[in-house]
Order: sequence, then structure tokens, then C-alpha cells
Amino acid sequence: MVETSFLLKGRVTYHAMKNSVVLPPAMRRMPITYPQSVPVEYDLGTTGVLIAIELYRAATQSASIGDASWAKWYQKRFRNIQDCFDDATVTSANFSQKVVTSESAFETYVWKHAFRVVLDALRDIYSPRGGLGFSAEARWVSAQRTFFKRFCLLSCGGGGLGSDFDRKLRCVLPVLTTSEFRDVFSCKKPQKKKLNGICSNL
Repeated sequence: MVETSFLLKGRVTYHAMKNSVVLPPAMRRMPITYPQSVPVEYDLGTTGVLIAIELYRAATQSASIGDASWAKWYQKRFRNIQDCFDDATVTSANFSQKVVTSESAFETYVWKHAFRVVLDALRDIYSPRGGLGFSAEARWVSAQRTFFKRFCLLSCGGGGLGSDFDRKLRCVLPVLTTSEFRDVFSCKKPQKKKLNGICSNL
């Protein structure tokens, strides 16, 4: 098992020249946080939360966040981002009011991207070229369910920023705007086309 001190010794950083986020070596080895006996989907559920926390920390502390290019990009896309989150909470979670503020939208946006990166990694592992293969569809569905549950459990738990409700949003918003989650748990399809279109790609 990777010791916490070693895992967190290297920090996620933003590389301005390459316009990319760089992960420390400890987050690029498999398994990352558990022994080999732990299913990879469980491991990646934990890793997704760690990456999300570090991405948010790197983004908010990056000098580039306040520059003109970032502000222009953020203003251009923020309305779509917030609309998608509002649609997701109201349509799928039965919230009676718009709950995503401008302060929390960016954090949940970062959380969504970390979630998608790790879900795609899990998909690659279960693909034929990844070694585990899709031969057993039930196994792939089960792996996704384990991953979603682990990610949500840690997202909604302690150790995060903000209120308990904000931590709930970190779990709810990424998964509700993901078609894979709705498919494996047989969720009711959202009525609004936006959730099946642009929101799925955020």
C-alpha cells in the first residue's frame, strides 16, 4: 500500500507552458492506494477523489486563474456549466430550487473532470486492450457500480471544503450528468435534452 505521506509528497501542479495538469509519480502507478488484491474499480474510486481534491487545489492556487485568458474562457462557458448543474439537481435529484452558486460551480466542474478522467481510465482497463476485457458484461456493470459508490462515498464524506450539502453536490453532480451512471443503476432518463447532450461532455 502506498503510504499517505508518499502519496501526498508530490502535488498536482499546473504547467503553464504546456497548459496541462501534471500528476505526481505516486498517482501514475497501479494500484495507487491499495494492494493488488483490491479491485481496480475500488482503487480508482478512491483515486478519483484524491485527484479531484488536488486538481481543485492546483487550479485555485495557480497564478493563471486570474489572468485575462482564463477569465474569458470561464465567462464563456460558465453559463452552460451552471445551467447543466442546475438542470441536473432539479431534474434528477428532485431539488426544489437552484442550489449551485457561482462559488461552488467551479469546484463541482473540477470534480466532474476528475471523475471523467478516472472513469475513462477504468473503461480502458476493462477494454480488450486493457487486459480485463468486456467479455462479461455483468462484470463491467458491477465494476462501474463499485466505482460510482466508492467515489460518491468519499466525495460526500469529511475532509472536503464547504458545508455537508456542498460535499453532497460533489457526489451528485458528476454522476447525474454521466450517462454511464444512469445506465448501470437504471435511473429515469432526464427529460431535458441538455443533460443527454452538452452536459454529458462537460
